[in-house]
Amino acid sequence: MGETKLVKRDIDGGARLLQELNDRDFPVSTALWAHLVEADEWRLMIAVPPRLAASRAEAYRLVQAAMLDLELGFPLSRTTVVSDEERSVQSLRTLVEVDQSHAVGLAFGAARVCGQQVSEGFVYSMEALTFEHQVFAALRRMDDLGRVFEAGGSRLFPDEPREVDFVFSNARKMVFIEVVALTRKVEESHLRELMGWHVRVADSFPVPAAVLVVARNGFSEPAHTYASPLRSSLRLVTWGTRNDAAALREGITELLNAGDDARD
Repeated sequence: MGETKLVKRDIDGGARLLQELNDRDFPVSTALWAHLVEADEWRLMIAVPPRLAASRAEAYRLVQAAMLDLELGFPLSRTTVVSDEERSVQSLRTLVEVDQSHAVGLAFGAARVCGQQVSEGFVYSMEALTFEHQVFAALRRMDDLGRVFEAGGSRLFPDEPREVDFVFSNARKMVFIEVVALTRKVEESHLRELMGWHVRVADSFPVPAAVLVVARNGFSEPAHTYASPLRSSLRLVTWGTRNDAAALREGITELLNAGDDARD
């Protein structure tokens, strides 16, 4: 029997696969994990244009090549290529696009998807994944400042429920980076929760740690007011396009250098 609950490593692995396929110009329009009732198995459904869905052998070859390079923890047999013209797939895509609370995806309940009965599932927001991947790519280009690594695959602190997406560090300081792909502005309450987490975990590291929040649609005025006196430990960056990479670099640089004058 398969696992009854979708595990986080599969969600993260699926996200990595989708981002890799995007880098390879493989046109994924929607993707979701679905627990198939009859097979009692979680399956990653990858929706592609009809022309590619009609040649599934080629599609699977390309998916398998990406999976082998990533060394993912699930086999090709747990993936299914479907047409993005399936009405059930289109409905799930609409559901995740209009949702205001998700990060990179949204859980859903019992449904019939591509002619199969599904007990529950998780649909990815392709826009959110693309946004997150663009930010990560920009951070990787800042190797003159330090090193960035993904933190989403495993919790930095098992006792703390919150996660950050990336960590940027040099020999003197670390910056926890949270990427927020919501379609609304980030509110003050979100920042207060994040900084509460930061206070609880910061002493666990041998170097000082700060927080950078990158939001697709900016921050509310109360959020800016809250962050203003915390500039040495919290910076806010609005990322609308790749042209905002300069603002991202500025935020990283200022946090890495914060406190240097006092030490000198």
